[in-house]
Amino acid sequence: SGEFAGGVSTVNATALKESGQKDLLFTFNQKVGPMMGGSLEEVIKFLRVRHEGKGKIPSGYKIDLGFQDKYVPKDGPSAATVFTLLLDSLITGEEIDEKFAATGDITADGMVQKIGGTSGKIRGATKRGCKIVGVPEGNGKDIADVLLMDGPEQLLDIQIFTMKDFDEAHAISRAKKSVAVQST
Repeated sequence: SGEFAGGVSTVNATALKESGQKDLLFTFNQKVGPMMGGSLEEVIKFLRVRHEGKGKIPSGYKIDLGFQDKYVPKDGPSAATVFTLLLDSLITGEEIDEKFAATGDITADGMVQKIGGTSGKIRGATKRGCKIVGVPEGNGKDIADVLLMDGPEQLLDIQIFTMKDFDEAHAISRAKKSVAVQST
C-alpha cells in the first residue's frame, strides 16, 4: 500500500545450532506477509545452487532473519537481494559494508528483479547515512525521480549502482571492494 515506503531497516541473521535439525531452518523474527516468505524461498534456492556443490552449506542450524524494526509490518519481495547478500555473507564469512543499502527481488538463478517504491527507498537510505545504494537495473529511471522530486542535494553524498544480478550486488555490498568498484 506504500504506507511504510521510504524507510530503511537493518537486517541481521543469527545462526544457532539446533539439535535434531538435519537441514537448515530459516525463520523470521516477526510475522511477515506471503510475498516476503515466497521471496525467501527463491533466496534459499539460489544459495543452494551457489554453495551446495562446494560443500559450504552447513546443516543443523536455525537461521533467524531479523529486522531492526520488528514491530512494523513487512511484506513484499524488496528485501530478497539483501537476504541473499546477508546469508551469503554468513556462509562465506565475507563482511558487508555497513554503509551499504539495497532493494530488489531476486530469482533462484540470481537475477535482481524490479520492485516498487524505489525512489522512496533511495530517500530512506540517504536519510540513514548510507553511502552506497544498490537498486535493480529495471529501476534505474527511479534515480531521476529522486533528482526531480528532491533536488540534487540528496544524491551528492551517495553512490547509486544498478544491479542486474547477484554478482553485481555482491561486488558493491562487500566491505572489501574490488579495484573496479573502488574506481567508480
